[in-house]
Amino acid sequence: MASIQVFSSITCGQEIFQQCCNWLTIGTFPANLNSTNISLIPKGDSQVSMKDWRPISLCNVIYKLVAKVLANRLKNVLDKCISISQSAFIPGRSILDNVMVAFEVIHHMKTKTKGKLGDVALKLDISK
Repeated sequence: MASIQVFSSITCGQEIFQQCCNWLTIGTFPANLNSTNISLIPKGDSQVSMKDWRPISLCNVIYKLVAKVLANRLKNVLDKCISISQSAFIPGRSILDNVMVAFEVIHHMKTKTKGKLGDVALKLDISK
């Protein structure tokens, strides 16, 4: 708490504003602002194995502010940029909708009586 009291009188809003303006002008963050430190925090009393530690990412405050501003601004236009078939990670949509679509497609394929051509269902597991 002492460090908060010591630095509470320093006004840093102008510096943050200047850094954000520089980022908008240049298009990239300086390397010192674009780095993240990962620290380990102990979970319990004994830290014998890795499961006894919890990682935490410590980002620069300016980086987090700009990321939050961008996320809030993109939220307003995201539904216009992303296809209606994308259902995960979009507010108001559920990934479970895809399960229902898959069920309906398989049901249709099993009960289809017209036509001589067969149907094909393709399950893809795409990862990075």
